[in-house]
Amino acid sequence: MTTTATTTITADTIELFALTVALWSACRATRRATASSVRTPDFVLTELAKDDHASIRATVACNTSATPATLQLLASDSMWAIRMHTAMNPSTSTSTLAVLATDPIAEVRTAAEEALSVR
Repeated sequence: MTTTATTTITADTIELFALTVALWSACRATRRATASSVRTPDFVLTELAKDDHASIRATVACNTSATPATLQLLASDSMWAIRMHTAMNPSTSTSTLAVLATDPIAEVRTAAEEALSVR
């Protein structure tokens, strides 16, 4: 007697598969769209925060569903504009904002100081 294993495919399974494909896609537009979605899970946003292309990292920095841990990673990005977008994100922690308030680039410092002033 043989048994057959069955797999139940749910909407969550399909969405997770689609996100995995998007994460590793060679198409920058696909990765950017994934990085901009507030429905993208944080583990995907964290990986996209390490993308080689600055536009993808900047998109993650603007995503309000990114966690403070992911935004902390972006706060040390080599591109000042990404650090500035990170400072402008309302999900960025006050401790990360305090670090960004000491950034050597005035635009980053200003964004961080403004964000800290409304908290």
